[in-house]
Amino acid sequence: MSQVTVRFGEFTPTSDARPGRELSNHANRSGTTIHGWPAIAFGSVFAVSGTAVGALAMAGKLNASPGVPLWIGPVVGGLFALAGVSFIMHGFAGIRVQRRAQRLRETHVREPWVWDHPWNESGSTDESGRGIIRALWMSGFLALFTVPFTWIGFFSPERPMPFTIAAGVLICAVLGCIWRVVYLFTRRAKYGVSMLRFRRYPFRVGGEVELHLARPTALAGVESPEARLRCVQERYEVRRSGKNRTHVVVAYEVWSVTKAAEYRRGEYVWQFEIPEGLPGTALSERPPRYWELELTVETAGVDYAGTFLVPVYADGRRR
Repeated sequence: MSQVTVRFGEFTPTSDARPGRELSNHANRSGTTIHGWPAIAFGSVFAVSGTAVGALAMAGKLNASPGVPLWIGPVVGGLFALAGVSFIMHGFAGIRVQRRAQRLRETHVREPWVWDHPWNESGSTDESGRGIIRALWMSGFLALFTVPFTWIGFFSPERPMPFTIAAGVLICAVLGCIWRVVYLFTRRAKYGVSMLRFRRYPFRVGGEVELHLARPTALAGVESPEARLRCVQERYEVRRSGKNRTHVVVAYEVWSVTKAAEYRRGEYVWQFEIPEGLPGTALSERPPRYWELELTVETAGVDYAGTFLVPVYADGRRR
């Protein structure tokens, strides 16, 4: 007899509501609280400023303190430019998503799964590639950010202690990010890319969700792994620390159920019953709401971990 654990959270559409349990260390899909044209405008300021600083520093037009190498200016400018470009790319990507949704919604008003997200009707691949890209970007940006602190703290004539300590902490953080990248690549090499197959498409709130996953060769000895199906609602919130305010993306678990798989002819199979009244997927909205299956299996060496989007939709007339 398989064990089933269900968690409920209160769902309300108001922006100040906190539906269910906050998910710590959850890889959110929003990326940031700024989207579209505001993100492009915000990023352009950083990109232009960083490029100008770098160009002026390379041309020797900036008045630097004695002993400061010329390459420090381009590095600092490059940091601002890189941050700006990332916001610009994020903004354009969001605009494409919204335009696609608006175009398809006109002809599929009651079929949100058509315009909400470019689904593969057969199934969903795991998010390992997305995690590797994020880890690589974070490692590169943090390494670049560490360079000026390292020079000031360890190689400048003054070597002020606060910069030395900060540089040491940042170097440790960079090493941690690099270790994370290596770990994710090792996991990808060991298990490959997993494909979660849908028994039907789309799934509906109030119905059954049946999911199939071909068992990876490295999990040959595992017969009934437990997986969690959950509905996640992201929120944009303001977190305060003294007089400082930070806008952050927070993910909340609206509802979840944990169930062990059945093993059938080389596949793991999960069957879940979704209660009526729960919200459906809304990936094109900002902040988004989505359903995902999370599977973690402890093994010798690198553990298996996969997260898959699942197309669970409410009636098209009441998303």
